[in-house]
Amino acid sequence: MKATQQEHFIAREWLEMVRGKIFFYPAAMYDSAEPILIFWPYVNEFWFCDKAYPAGLQLKPAVSSSVGFQVVTSTKDGSVNAIFERRTGQSGKKFWFLEPSRLRESYRTDNGDVIKVIRRRGFGQIAITTEFGPKSIGVFMHRGDSLCEGGSGVSFLANKKSSYEQTSRLFEKLSERLADRAIIVSDGSNSKIPWVNKYFDKDIDSIDAYQELAADVYEYGSFLWQVVGWMSKRNARPTLVWGLTRLSLEGG
Repeated sequence: MKATQQEHFIAREWLEMVRGKIFFYPAAMYDSAEPILIFWPYVNEFWFCDKAYPAGLQLKPAVSSSVGFQVVTSTKDGSVNAIFERRTGQSGKKFWFLEPSRLRESYRTDNGDVIKVIRRRGFGQIAITTEFGPKSIGVFMHRGDSLCEGGSGVSFLANKKSSYEQTSRLFEKLSERLADRAIIVSDGSNSKIPWVNKYFDKDIDSIDAYQELAADVYEYGSFLWQVVGWMSKRNARPTLVWGLTRLSLEGG
């Protein structure tokens, strides 16, 4: 029997495991309200990154005041009006470069709690190694993306090789910055991990995809993976929430 669709579900014990860690979402564009509303009681620093943010970083609030969030501070740093440049690397290959900039805001909730929201204009794959320390990321999110024109073309949940070291084998780099127990939210976008992209572009609700995988445990990239929840669909694709445990904690 088909399950009744709910807004979202994430196992409480996994939310507690990421308390006080950082949330990071590359190629996020304007998909910020739902993750903030779900994770703010546990995470107080949110990073959203996209190279398509407008120059000057004149952006609407990341989450609306109508749901209880008020902007209390707002600052910018970096080259907020930078333009894309075509550069040549040491190997002679050309690549796109954009000097990063950040809109840093704090939001106060109705109950008085304050969260930080950083929206970074720049390449998300570069941010992994330049913005975050070891084991600092508790939640990594990536959805609504593609390898086609209009998407980032970046495989964050894979270990594709690149001629540019900072963009090569990205999941290895991300793994160094994930907490020992971390959450990954994905609809399978640009992923090469079979269970992560299993339902990509499939006509199935997020809750039903979750229920089909709920009994399984997988291993990839020095972590054990188990599905621990779901979120709303994005571009008609189911979004699953994965709980990762570093193998070294399990004696692996």
